[in-house]
Amino acid sequence: MKMANKRYKSVSELIEDTFDDDPQFVDDLKTQINRRQIVRGLATLRNSKNITQEEIAEKMRCAQSRVSKIENGLDDDLRLSDILAYLKVLNYNAEISLLPSDMTVVGEIKYYARQMNKAFDKLTSLALKDDTIREGIAKFYNEALVNLMAIVVSSANKLPKSKSPMPNIRLSFNEEIAQENQEVLVDNSRERRATPI
Repeated sequence: MKMANKRYKSVSELIEDTFDDDPQFVDDLKTQINRRQIVRGLATLRNSKNITQEEIAEKMRCAQSRVSKIENGLDDDLRLSDILAYLKVLNYNAEISLLPSDMTVVGEIKYYARQMNKAFDKLTSLALKDDTIREGIAKFYNEALVNLMAIVVSSANKLPKSKSPMPNIRLSFNEEIAQENQEVLVDNSRERRATPI
């Protein structure tokens, strides 16, 4: 085991560097860390709200030892009812996505794009009620469009260099065009709601 005075990007990187002479230990430790993603997330949420285990337990109507067991256990040991009760105390909703285990990364991106589309449609429905809200949402859509383009461009720029020419990604953004597109989005949303299924 060696100790290094350098910054690490992740716990996994630290473990690999520190215990590079014992790959089995590294694999076992990473497995244990991966088996505690949800419980660590729950404890992190609780701590971010400055709520004690005792307060969680009181609102969940259980013993503090039960909350401690949840936070110190493995994800496999969690009951859905415990997760829901814990999150309710923290004022969070749980969302479970059932995705095929063989889903490709492209399929995953398309899935989340559909989820975003649903959320954008919910937002658009709010715009139908008030012009001030519509203007605020239109501004948000412009901001979201710029941010989504930035995400795609940032990822595209991380592609490894290739000997064959790669197509350039060029984006231009014009506020008038964005406003026109926003109006089209709102109009399309109205049409979808008015169209009988």
